[in-house]
Amino acid sequence: MESSLAEDTIAHDQRNQTIERFLTGTSDEIEIQVKNVTLEDLTDAPYRAVVEFDRIYYAVGNRQEHARDTCVAHVTFVVRDQVPNAAIPVNPLGLTVTYVRIDQAFK
Repeated sequence: MESSLAEDTIAHDQRNQTIERFLTGTSDEIEIQVKNVTLEDLTDAPYRAVVEFDRIYYAVGNRQEHARDTCVAHVTFVVRDQVPNAAIPVNPLGLTVTYVRIDQAFK
């Protein structure tokens, strides 16, 4: 993830105490089910993808579904020419996300 995008994501998580709620078990369990990925024009960087997915919310402890959102993520990304050796185990393609927008889909 591009550093400015990562910083925005971290700031959002800190404001909403996302990590703390997860660690204390006070938030729902959320499962993501990807339904479709569409890669758009791959001839020139930056590349774009549209990801359709469901967010499924489960009550803590009993895994009973109590909500479901269908979402669409618009992602812009680049692939690095050179991938540092330290990054190969976690990101062998050198994929760097530069933009993400997640919208709730129409039902």
